[in-house]
Amino acid sequence: MEEDVLEKLRTVFNVCDERNEGYISVEHFKDLAKEHFGQFGDDEKIVGIIQILDPEGKGKINFEDFCEGVQQINELQVPLSPINLQGEQFLC
Repeated sequence: MEEDVLEKLRTVFNVCDERNEGYISVEHFKDLAKEHFGQFGDDEKIVGIIQILDPEGKGKINFEDFCEGVQQINELQVPLSPINLQGEQFLC
């Protein structure tokens, strides 16, 4: 991953890690996702994202898992279209 991308991810991670614990709890991530993604953040999508960000199910997302998960999510995304052929909205 390029250095400038890592810096941006570190900034986002640090904002989410409000207590500077070195991780984001899954519960806190759920709250943030619901708060910031609104109608795009239904529970099924949030659970799917958490499974990618916390693949071992530890209940905590460290920076390494966060970066790997964001990269996986980015690779899985379909070209920028907010609505797919069935009319469903994508999270990102």
